[in-house]
Amino acid sequence: MKHSEKYYVIIDYDPLTYEPRGLHCNGPKPGCDIWAILHEVMPVISWNIQCMKDPSRIGEFFKNQKISVLSDIVNIFVTEHKEWQQTQ
Repeated sequence: MKHSEKYYVIIDYDPLTYEPRGLHCNGPKPGCDIWAILHEVMPVISWNIQCMKDPSRIGEFFKNQKISVLSDIVNIFVTEHKEWQQTQ
């Protein structure tokens, strides 16, 4: 929940290792500004996650950004990936 809007974060996992390797989000009303941003940016973020050796580092880019919704969504992935790393 952010700014009275519900966001649903979906994390994809590698079927062999169960490593978190993708990130998607559904959220606010279609057509609003943040909806457009999410649908344009999330595929790029997910593609970068899939190409990174250590995907939990993607959070470093968003750490000092003022895009709070995107930062919060990416932090969910980072937390999940760090938990996975601890089990390895």
